[in-house]
Amino acid sequence: MSKLAFAHNAIFLAMSYSIEVQDVFKHHIEVAERYYSMTTSYLSGKGVLAKPPYVTMPKQVEFVENKDYMSKHNPFSEKRSLNTLEVGFLNESIENNIFGMQLMTGFAQVAMDSKVKKYFIEGKELTKKIISKLSGVLLQSDIEPPSTWAGRATNSTETPFSDKLMMFMTNLLTNSALSLNSLGSSFSLRSDLHSKLALVVNDTFDYSKKGGKILIEHKWMEEPPQMEDRNQLTK
Repeated sequence: MSKLAFAHNAIFLAMSYSIEVQDVFKHHIEVAERYYSMTTSYLSGKGVLAKPPYVTMPKQVEFVENKDYMSKHNPFSEKRSLNTLEVGFLNESIENNIFGMQLMTGFAQVAMDSKVKKYFIEGKELTKKIISKLSGVLLQSDIEPPSTWAGRATNSTETPFSDKLMMFMTNLLTNSALSLNSLGSSFSLRSDLHSKLALVVNDTFDYSKKGGKILIEHKWMEEPPQMEDRNQLTK
């Protein structure tokens, strides 16, 4: 949640013109930074935080010389090793989906509404599919994917949250996943990664759309202020 707060509040800050509004988002970023540092330090100290792959530090600056650096879309052709940017985004996506898998498992166990429960189960299967697909990309470059966290859903079926809150959380996470994978695709220079991440984005978008329909059906989605319908006004 701290990671999401970083991204969202930075975007909102860049969209704000009022000094008072800017101060609000600056404060939110400071809070997110503080709690991110605290939780990361705590998890790392307990030895339960999945760490990203290590990379050998370069000894000098190198420049791309091979014209095939950005090609190799053919699935049967030999591909170059992943660069650190590509590994970073792949690792982050896998890590987030591991968290999402555990979260959807817990939510599915305690959801009261049958449609909501079915939606969470579908989300769990989607995260497993994404984890498998992106982990395969890392393994092709002899890179070990991040391991699962120590935290797992308990066997409790007593709900601590309302279905509305759990759906809101899931909607927030899926929308953030769309942003992360789209950003990862834009920074990737290997053509095969574009197609793989595009499929992930497409599957995530379809899942998010289904969630939106459930939110609307239950009257859980607040409608943002809209611009005037000039076509209607002129009639």
